[in-house]
Amino acid sequence: MDAAQVRRWIAGFEAATETDRQAHRRRGADPAWSIRLALSMIDAAHHGSGGRAVRDSLRETEAERVRAVWARLRQRLRR
Repeated sequence: MDAAQVRRWIAGFEAATETDRQAHRRRGADPAWSIRLALSMIDAAHHGSGGRAVRDSLRETEAERVRAVWARLRQRLRR
């Protein structure tokens, strides 16, 4: 592919994205579809890991920080 072909290819993707955005605006939100998609992604991740929980130490560390902040906020509210 040369540069002009790549630009046309990208322009096609951008046009399709804009068409999708306009269609979504006309249809409005679909909560049932969103939930189905989220559950399907969770299921795909579960199957992709062979059913094992994938451990991510960075994510777990961040989750612990968030829990600590919430715990401090709850303590302040109780005072």
